[in-house]
Amino acid sequence: MHTKNRVQRLLASLLALTVFVGSTATSFASTSFEPYQETFIISAYYSPLPDQAVYFRGSYDADRRLNGNGTNGADGTQVYPGMLAAPKSYLFGTKLKIPGLGVGTIHDRGGAIVEAGVRTNEHDRIDVWMGAGEEGLARALNWGMRTVTATVYPPHHELADSFTLPTNLASLNHLKKLPFPKNIGTGDSGDLVKSLQAELKTLGYYRGAEHGDFDAATEAAVLKYQFARRIVSEDTDPGAGYVGPATRTALNKDINNRGGKKISPTSLLATSILQSGGASPALGSNRFPVTLSKGDSGDRVRDMQIALAKLGMYECDINGIYDERAEVCVLKFQEENEIVQAGQLGAGTFGPQTSQKLASVLTTAENKQNERIASSLPAGTATPGDTNETVTRMQTGLAKMGHYAGEINGNYDTATRSALTQFQVATGIIETETSYGAGHFGPKTKTLFISKYRENLLATIKLPSNPSWDRKVQVAYQPIFSQTLSLGDSSDTVRELQETLKKLGHFDAEPTGTFGDKTRAALVKFQLENNIVADAASYGAGILGPRTRAALNATVAREKVALMKFETA
Repeated sequence: MHTKNRVQRLLASLLALTVFVGSTATSFASTSFEPYQETFIISAYYSPLPDQAVYFRGSYDADRRLNGNGTNGADGTQVYPGMLAAPKSYLFGTKLKIPGLGVGTIHDRGGAIVEAGVRTNEHDRIDVWMGAGEEGLARALNWGMRTVTATVYPPHHELADSFTLPTNLASLNHLKKLPFPKNIGTGDSGDLVKSLQAELKTLGYYRGAEHGDFDAATEAAVLKYQFARRIVSEDTDPGAGYVGPATRTALNKDINNRGGKKISPTSLLATSILQSGGASPALGSNRFPVTLSKGDSGDRVRDMQIALAKLGMYECDINGIYDERAEVCVLKFQEENEIVQAGQLGAGTFGPQTSQKLASVLTTAENKQNERIASSLPAGTATPGDTNETVTRMQTGLAKMGHYAGEINGNYDTATRSALTQFQVATGIIETETSYGAGHFGPKTKTLFISKYRENLLATIKLPSNPSWDRKVQVAYQPIFSQTLSLGDSSDTVRELQETLKKLGHFDAEPTGTFGDKTRAALVKFQLENNIVADAASYGAGILGPRTRAALNATVAREKVALMKFETA
């Protein structure tokens, strides 16, 4: 029966293509075949929403990676409960009458939806979209994956779609509920806020009472946590101090990683370092995770590598991978600071004593750097005709930023006013040289001036012991790719991924910003080249996950450093 049915579908597809090419007006309307029965492997999937209390894999992002975006089928049809995805040999519009489920129509296809004989599947596979959120998840869990015999009907058959699977939320009871299932912000109160305060106290960011009111102290603690987890970089960023989806995901992950157990605040070392190349948030010495060792990878390893490189441990690659070079780098720091020697217990392992010492040394270096920067910045405002230290620092800054070529003499003369006006126009403070405030160093101009001048100083000031490496770090330490990407995603980051893979010789099409089959194939080539997956069918193949991101960021960083070395040789 299977062979006959496949031949029938193939002939129907050829007829549909012939009709489509010969006359676009008739399209697939002439395609028909006699209904027949066939056995399928029918699995269920759903679309996660960011405010669920439970997820199948523990988080919104993990369920999204498993199930996809779930907005439209491959033929453009908006998803609906009972919509089917099938192998490519089935025409869009083909209907299946499935016992226990109802009648559904094929509107979608996907890489995991394959025919019998592929990936050990005994039968053709069909996926059914069960809905969004917890209701969709409950339906998906209720159905699971079943082998059933269904009746197949041709496209445009008069049989109407029907969906009979009920929603049973009790099927979610076995899933672990998220500690923080919804957003929390200033003005909120209750047990969830109390739990938030308790968690932030456990993590070392909050010292007040667990009273259940989201007050200013709670907001400040949330902001510290967001800085440490790199959720925001400035207190003016959207969501700063607010427990939104990204912050909830990070909190839930921290709790799950330690099994929900309470820990001492002094034993959890936060992960923040060098915000914008300068000082870290005020988190004391708790700046690095407790223990890292060879084989570990991720943002925390990269943070450690950046910190060591800033202090002259130039053996480190900035790649987020605790490899042999990272081990040598850590050992050198341990020996120089008399923590352990080669061959002793803990040598080359980034444990509590090493992390505390690194935090102390780095803080000292940062404080010196900040003192140097502060001594260079204008302390007050100034007006034409003034002669003082503020004008001297203003002239120095304008000169370093390329706006002033005169003498640094502290005199707010015509040349200084002209240079400041150039700066104001270039940065958008004023529209033209005749606009109100042109050439006056007032509060608004001073604020932006200090911001731009600080950026300039941070790009040139070197920390001790190895200035040549520091230039490489300025180029390489920020990762380009920080989120998981897979088939169906569409964004500027996907476009950047495509452009990067094209530069590396793996992607031969024009970047579109949409993660399609060509992007997946190019990413698999990169993964194979870097021994991340064994073959194209391996778990994670074609997905920009943590290991692939670390390798790709490291590759891009090395390319940038090599280019910079060539340009400055």
